[in-house]
Formats: sequence, C-alpha cells, structure tokens
Amino acid sequence: MINDIITQKKIVDTLECVGDYGPLLLFALSLVLLSNKGTILYVYICGIVVGYMLNPFLKGIIQEIRPINNLNINSWIDQEYHLYPQRYGMPSRHVQGVVFSLTFICLTLKNFKISILYVFFSLVTMYQRIASKGHSLSQTLVGALAGSLLGWCFYMLACFGVIVGK
Repeated sequence: MINDIITQKKIVDTLECVGDYGPLLLFALSLVLLSNKGTILYVYICGIVVGYMLNPFLKGIIQEIRPINNLNINSWIDQEYHLYPQRYGMPSRHVQGVVFSLTFICLTLKNFKISILYVFFSLVTMYQRIASKGHSLSQTLVGALAGSLLGWCFYMLACFGVIVGK
C-alpha cells in the first residue's frame, strides 16, 4: 500500500516535471534533430524566439487572468496588470511552445515515432498546466492554437527559404 502511494507520487512528480519543462525539453530535442538541417534549424530557432516574445503581447491584449485557485496569483494581486503579463494566462506560453515544436517538427521530419513523442510531451504539458491551476482549459487550447499556427507559418518560411536557397 505504502509502496503504491510512493510509486504514484513519483509518477505524478515526474509528469509534473515533464509538463513544467516541456517547452525546454522539446526545444533541446528539436535542436538535436534539426542540427544537420541548416536553414530549417535557423527558422525553427527564430520561430521559438518570435513565439516567446509574442506570448506576453497576446496576454497583455487579451488580459484574461489565470484560474482563481492558482496559488501563485496572490503574489500578483497588488501589481499593475500591464507590467506583469505573467498574471494573465491567455494563451498558455508552455502549451504554445510545445505545440509550436510539435507542429514544426512533425511537418519538417515527417517521422511517426518522433511525432508520437512530441504529442506525448505536448499532452503532458497541457495536462500539467491545467492540473496545477496555472491555466484554464480554454487558455491551454488557445495556446495550442497559437503554437500550431506559428509552427505552420515558420514551417512554410523554412520551406520557402530552402526552395529559394537552392
């Protein structure tokens, strides 16, 4: 009984860690997978940077706060909204990042096994963001939409760059 509880706690902690560091893990893996792809690698990195900068801008425009049960929100209550976009949760930056990587890598590599791994990391990240009350379901879904649109756009840029570069 105690061993089952300990095992379950380890699994939950591992999934929480995977979800929390999902964008960084997929970014690092993507760098390795695209390391010999030249222009495509550079376009991927640019897409990550653009997405990272775009997210707080979107949060500032939408201004939807994180779930009320989020324990971290108490530290932001007395802050100015526009100066602290982390108070806002729409769209989820974590989910936007993992789905960007998922979309870009799936379209670029067209490898089923790698795609399944990226889907797993993306779903765990989405689950963790909701379970930890960091984001609502709608905030994670909008993050996924933003990430997939960015991933597709930067994939198209990569294709254009490769075609023009030849």
